[in-house]
Amino acid sequence: MPPSRKTRYRKSVIVPGATTRDAPQGGQMRSLSRFEINLAAISHNIRQVRSSLDPDVGICAVLKADAYGLGAVRIASQLNRSGVEMFAVYTPEQAQVVLRARLCAPVLVLAPVRESGPLEQLQGALAAGYVQLTLHDEQHVRELECIAGELHTPLAVHVEVDTGMSRGGITCPAAADVIRAVHDSPLLRLQGIYTHLASAGHDADFTMRQSERFDGLLRRAARWIPPDCVIHEANTFGLLRGRQHHRGMVRIGLLWAGYGPEEFAGRADTRVQDLRPVLRWMSRIVHVKEIPVGTNVGYGSIWQAQRPTRLALVPVGYA
Repeated sequence: MPPSRKTRYRKSVIVPGATTRDAPQGGQMRSLSRFEINLAAISHNIRQVRSSLDPDVGICAVLKADAYGLGAVRIASQLNRSGVEMFAVYTPEQAQVVLRARLCAPVLVLAPVRESGPLEQLQGALAAGYVQLTLHDEQHVRELECIAGELHTPLAVHVEVDTGMSRGGITCPAAADVIRAVHDSPLLRLQGIYTHLASAGHDADFTMRQSERFDGLLRRAARWIPPDCVIHEANTFGLLRGRQHHRGMVRIGLLWAGYGPEEFAGRADTRVQDLRPVLRWMSRIVHVKEIPVGTNVGYGSIWQAQRPTRLALVPVGYA
């Protein structure tokens, strides 16, 4: 992960199509190390992902925690130009930041929002459907209706169904009744239904069981699901696991950043070729020395030279 903004080795990119989080005036280096963010690689990766999907499958770009520390506004702007159909963040505050990019696609808030206060600055975006909320449990239906009343606008919601992740979302037995309640509510609009795959990167059997549970719920609730409701299931590893998980939209974080397939355990039924890493950590050698056999190196002397060795010092810690 990138360093915090307080570290000394922040630095801008000096290559076409790239930038960094903190660009000093005049492009001069503040220290000896820098992170390089290649914005052009983001668009390339989205094209590669798109080519692996059926034409009617959308892409939701996940930008939690300030786009994983890379700068949500600039990353969202590039993804917006790349034509993604939705963005996902965790909190309303993160949604506010992402909306500064003047997006053409809606932003889904994944966290349970149970009070109107965090949404007051988003009232216009909520009314226009540019910010959509996740519904997590039975009580949440009533809470979101209260929020809609206080803000004087209906709310677009996605119902999260817990099929095995055991974190957020409504249990499968209760989910159909919640979907019906949203369908019947004059204050809520059902924009999506989704689940989150827990082990798609390494456990095909459990992933399939989750998908089958989700299918069962969708069948039970079919009469209350409008035609334009987006059904989504696959994260990055779910996308790679197979087309049966793609449904109406895939949610990707690692893939837009150029990572994922190399960590996938097992046979990838969906192949995403030629991804380009968006992030590169660059530094330089500042000191070289020769040491004899038996010399201890580093804190705790945890490494010892087994032969005459040339050492290079790279300033990538607290430098």
